[in-house]
Amino acid sequence: MKPGRIETGFGKGFIMYFIANVLYFRETSFMKKIFLISVLLILGLVHNVGSQVVYNHKIDSIKNLVSIQQLIKFNKEITGDTLANINGVPRRIVTRYAMTQGNKLAAQYIRERFESFGLTTRYQMIDTLIMNVIGWKTGTKYPNQYFLVGAHFDNIVYNSTIDTIYGADDNGTGICVMLELARLIQGFNTDYSIAFVAFNNEEVSGTGSYIYADSAKIRGDSLKGVLNCEMLGYDGNGDNKVTVVSNDNSIILYNIFLSAISTYQLNLLPYRSTSAGSDHNTFWYRGFKAITTSEFIAELTPHYHSITDRWFNLTQAMFEKMAKANIVTFLSLATGYYSEIQHTPLSSSFEQTGRTASTEILMPFPTASSINSPRLYYKINNGQYNWINAYEVSGRKYKFMIPGQTTGTKVSYYIAAQDSSGGLTVTSPIGGSGVNPPGSTPPDTAHVYYVLKSNTYVSTTVPKVIPAGSFVRDSIYIGQGGKINDVRVTLNINHPNNSEVMVVLRKGSEVFLSLIVSNICSGSNFINTNITDTAVLAISQGTAPYTGYFRGRDTLSRFKNIDMQGVWMLTVYDSDPVVTGTLVSWGLTIAYENTVPVILESETVPDKYELIQNYPNPYNPYTKIRFALPKQGHVALKIYDILGREVSTLVNEVKQAGTYTAEFNGSGLTSGVYFYRIESGEFSDVKRMVLIK
Repeated sequence: MKPGRIETGFGKGFIMYFIANVLYFRETSFMKKIFLISVLLILGLVHNVGSQVVYNHKIDSIKNLVSIQQLIKFNKEITGDTLANINGVPRRIVTRYAMTQGNKLAAQYIRERFESFGLTTRYQMIDTLIMNVIGWKTGTKYPNQYFLVGAHFDNIVYNSTIDTIYGADDNGTGICVMLELARLIQGFNTDYSIAFVAFNNEEVSGTGSYIYADSAKIRGDSLKGVLNCEMLGYDGNGDNKVTVVSNDNSIILYNIFLSAISTYQLNLLPYRSTSAGSDHNTFWYRGFKAITTSEFIAELTPHYHSITDRWFNLTQAMFEKMAKANIVTFLSLATGYYSEIQHTPLSSSFEQTGRTASTEILMPFPTASSINSPRLYYKINNGQYNWINAYEVSGRKYKFMIPGQTTGTKVSYYIAAQDSSGGLTVTSPIGGSGVNPPGSTPPDTAHVYYVLKSNTYVSTTVPKVIPAGSFVRDSIYIGQGGKINDVRVTLNINHPNNSEVMVVLRKGSEVFLSLIVSNICSGSNFINTNITDTAVLAISQGTAPYTGYFRGRDTLSRFKNIDMQGVWMLTVYDSDPVVTGTLVSWGLTIAYENTVPVILESETVPDKYELIQNYPNPYNPYTKIRFALPKQGHVALKIYDILGREVSTLVNEVKQAGTYTAEFNGSGLTSGVYFYRIESGEFSDVKRMVLIK
């Protein structure tokens, strides 16, 4: 574990994040650097538990058998404070520093303990002196699917490879908890298989977990989750705070940890961090779910990476509680005694037909059927939730069909299920509740996708000369708001020497990227050149006049999720000191999500067209504009400043008959008088409104 150690590559030491920037100085025989730790995340309690652990009396009995005396015995042996029986001979582990004989001896000690507890064991060799130690217990129901419990066993050097930190807390405690789990579940069957992995070389480069995660990815392992144990033995002020490191993909594991300590009545206060480095990182990089549990990293042991990191400086009460917390969490996973809805949220697309939402529902008890069978709740824009049942069921897998919608529509949805007794409910996203039927109370947040719109915008101020040895700029103003999903740039440039041309695109002050840089193209002219991330060829692989579709130097995905509204600036540079060129034309095609809320208030057909005065007026910065349509047709609702310049487009699409409300956000405008104008068929109207900040 290394607070403040920030590295590229794999297996970073544990990074500590504080409220304020701190300066951390670390000196060892192999490294002497000063690190600046930025504020990325301050830890915070999360109370919304969606994945629910179900009480199991056998797991509770195992929890009660956790022995602090046995944990301390393991710790004394792994840290060299006492002799350990290794290969039938009393040996002292004088170092666990990677690439030493002592580290190899520690690996042998761990393997022999695994074998004594009935595990199938092997080494995963990295080189002749570095290996992971792996123990395996086969599940009875899903032998080819497994959960992994891991901890690194190497420690940090002090003055030399034979004079090292004892590493009782970092990370003797993690290894001890893993050994205690293996000891206690001898003869205890689990539904899923279990991999016990002692990772090597975390302190130096993280090679051990990198090699394992990479191998698991290449093999296509059905690895359902990783629980990494790291520094579990210190609580200097007795406040019971602990850290759980989780990314969004692994939130299910975090919530199971929360539910487990609540279900089994362990007095701990978990705080979540999303940015800290340990062996979980390498699993994140490969798409696996993984969490790390630790003592509270904002109050880390004062013996961290010190020669005083010894067993008698551990907080034994915290060590025992964290051992129990990790064991009940892991066994709840390995026995399937938890509920979860596994679902990959639907992404925004141009599809206007029905969308299939596939899910797998995991419960320790039978899932309810008939009128209480799993449901998908969905709503259109800001309307009310409707619900549907699955159109296809296969074991634990369900498929729901969300009805097709028109372009610009926002679809929010969540999935809910309950067990047959009505005692357990689970939703995706987490946080929903209610039984008979399941999920009658929605979660605070829902899955959201948009039926994307796509508009093309072309410059009206070209052609322009590109001066020799200089540059020319041209802009397109987009008045319509929307969250960008994809961008394509179309170019027509006349120039006799393409290698001298560089093209840069900027959106306001938000994103700046290079589409074409000097010396990567050849020949003359760019004719109907389309720059898009989905192209097969890079622009450097094309040939003049580069007609067709190409990837630019930088990816246009950097524009994704920002607001499209505003000024887009194209700059064309000509490094040829003699020859001029011409920017003939250019344009943008943008796929976007309609982020302007336009709500159909009533489907009752009004008698006439009407544009209603906004409310409130004056406003700051939000106001609502209502309009009525007696028949279906194309509607354009736009905002103009006092000089008649368009500043925003709220609606620009076909709408059915009815009465609508559009919300306008004027936060990007200055105070003053503005006008909003509607056009639909032969009807048009204009009204005045005032923004006061």
